[in-house]
Amino acid sequence: MHLKPNEQTEKLYRHHPFPYLIGFSEIVLGSVPFYFLAFLFRSGMTESAFFIMIFIITLFLVIAVIYHAAIYWLDHLILTNMRVVH
Repeated sequence: MHLKPNEQTEKLYRHHPFPYLIGFSEIVLGSVPFYFLAFLFRSGMTESAFFIMIFIITLFLVIAVIYHAAIYWLDHLILTNMRVVH
C-alpha cells in the first residue's frame, strides 16, 4: 500500500472471525457427502484406489480451507489519518 505524503497508518482492523468460522464449517460439511460416497463405493474398488480417493477428497478439502483462511487473513481495513483503505 502506498501512502500519500503526510499520511500515517493509525489502526488495522480485521473482520470478525465468526463469518470465517461459518464458512469453514460450510466447507467441512460440504465435504461430508464426498466421504460418504467414497465409503459407499469402497466395496467395489481396491484398497489402494479407495485410499487414493480419500486422499484426493482430503486434498481438495485442505486446499479449500487454506484458500478460505488466506482470504480471511488478507482482508482487512486500514485506517489512516486521511482515509480508510479496504
